[in-house]
Amino acid sequence: MKKLLAILGALGLTATGASSVVACNNNKKEDTNDLTKSFESLYKSDAFNDEALGKWGLTKNNNKYDFNANSLDESTVTSTVTLKDGAIVKQLVKTLPTTPADENDIVAQYTAENQSGITPTNKTITLSVKLTEFKAVKKENVLSWEGTKVTMTVTIQILLEAQQQDISSLQIQVPDQQVADTATVTSDEATTAQDAVKTAVAKAVKAVSPSAVITTDYTIEGIDIIKAGDLSAGVQLDIKAVNGSKLLIGTSPKFIVKFVKKSEQKTDISAVTVQNITQTVADNTILTADEANAAVNSIKAAVQAKIDDLVSGTALDTDYTIDGIDNITTGADVSTPVQLTVKSKSDSTKITGDTQPFTVTFNNQ
Repeated sequence: MKKLLAILGALGLTATGASSVVACNNNKKEDTNDLTKSFESLYKSDAFNDEALGKWGLTKNNNKYDFNANSLDESTVTSTVTLKDGAIVKQLVKTLPTTPADENDIVAQYTAENQSGITPTNKTITLSVKLTEFKAVKKENVLSWEGTKVTMTVTIQILLEAQQQDISSLQIQVPDQQVADTATVTSDEATTAQDAVKTAVAKAVKAVSPSAVITTDYTIEGIDIIKAGDLSAGVQLDIKAVNGSKLLIGTSPKFIVKFVKKSEQKTDISAVTVQNITQTVADNTILTADEANAAVNSIKAAVQAKIDDLVSGTALDTDYTIDGIDNITTGADVSTPVQLTVKSKSDSTKITGDTQPFTVTFNNQ
């Protein structure tokens, strides 16, 4: 491995950013190599007064602006640069926590560079923030952080003056609502569904106008229909901008909130974490049939146990597949850890989504 790195270095080749990372220490966790699974590339915010500008580390200098990265308000950044659904990263931070919460902890730390004399474009300032991944490692039963080579730069567009945004093409997606009986929805279930609608709408609206708020800038037409009773046909809603809002205009396309019985609802496995697996072999550059079979069986057992913890009655090939397991076969060179992902099958009646990637490392005896 050292020879390989030496050759790469001589050729001027290095692994950075989202590129593949060669691991020389089999005891170290592999980098995810991709923060785009956890973050968007573009986020939007606004700053209509000096206080809001200050939270973004911005000060006005004549007709231009200066940016002081040290003055960035952490809560402002983390409430804007939000995680995607099913994100691998658990948290975005300015400063790393003293110790990881557990050995599967993954966080991203943000940093930025000072800028002077920024000229707004279309009343908007664009900032770049660098994200760096850190993973928990356990050495001698002590947890600590280890930086990886995985980084990502996200763009934040900050609007300086209020502008009306048209929501006539705004798409709203609300998860199906689980209830005991769709024909006799209870008051508590209806309230939970209303809250889910408000959360989904607020998230969608924030993407186009970060400061827009319900009642002041928009209303959810039809939400009062979600109440105790028969909701088996679902409820059709839309978002309407309030007359006089300085931030929004128009009416969104209609969207439907569906209600399903709990027994009919699939379980999402995207939050399932399969522990990284280590196998000992005679020569990890060429697996024997017995070694390959043993590894495959070990992986299948570990995956099934994890899914069973979440939902019972699932089966490999019926409800899910293990993507990448075909690389573990007789004669395979597995000197580099093999990355696997459990993927639910579209026709499964029990589960949906994909797990976080995990690795299988083959160490020589």
